[in-house]
Amino acid sequence: VGILGVLFFMSTKEERIGGQRLWVVIVLFLFHTMFWALFEQAGGSLTLFTERNVDRFVMGSEIPASIFQSVNAFFIMILAPLFSWIWIKLRSNKKEPSTPMKFVLGLSQLAVGFGVIVIGAKFFATDGLVPMIFIIVMYLLHTTCELSLSPVGLSMITKLSPKKAVGFVMGAWFLSIALANKMAGLIGELTAAESVSENASKMDTLLVYSDTYLMWGVLVVGIAALLLLTLVPTLKKWMNGIH
Repeated sequence: VGILGVLFFMSTKEERIGGQRLWVVIVLFLFHTMFWALFEQAGGSLTLFTERNVDRFVMGSEIPASIFQSVNAFFIMILAPLFSWIWIKLRSNKKEPSTPMKFVLGLSQLAVGFGVIVIGAKFFATDGLVPMIFIIVMYLLHTTCELSLSPVGLSMITKLSPKKAVGFVMGAWFLSIALANKMAGLIGELTAAESVSENASKMDTLLVYSDTYLMWGVLVVGIAALLLLTLVPTLKKWMNGIH
């Protein structure tokens, strides 16, 4: 809160264009935090969900839940060149989405990814186990949302920051990730099996995970995406020519 206050104070000391650009940073700071708070479930609750409630047997052998941590990295290596080509192609045709719109795309795909897990849990689970394809598709969507949002956020900061304060604003931007990880831990606590009972069944834990992801991953993130979508025209105007 203090750092956001400093950014606000800085915006009042800048000329109109510089102040408006800092306002874009402040607004996207909040949505950036929301994004990473849910994305970082991959290293916590989603791995535990995979351990407890995903059918990981293939041809009679069980795949360790930790192996699924590599799925996001695999998709990044495969899709990063494609996304780079897409952005360059769209830019050459003057159709590339603005940075705020890329944030909307990222949040939307994040919500859809959690929606896949919820659908798998609600309609396709057998004895409390969700078919493996659902967690893989979720990681695919979360990779595409990361590629839509993460790289452009760092580029945006260096362009929108006042030249005399680029380092400070960049530090504030990384603080949004720190805050997000704290929030990720709090959200992860909501999925703890102990919140049901010490000897919770797979059906019990599946219900806890699916309800938590429905509330935070689908509804909260989806609403955030819609809210940001309404702000896109204003944020583009405040960027004053910065892409």
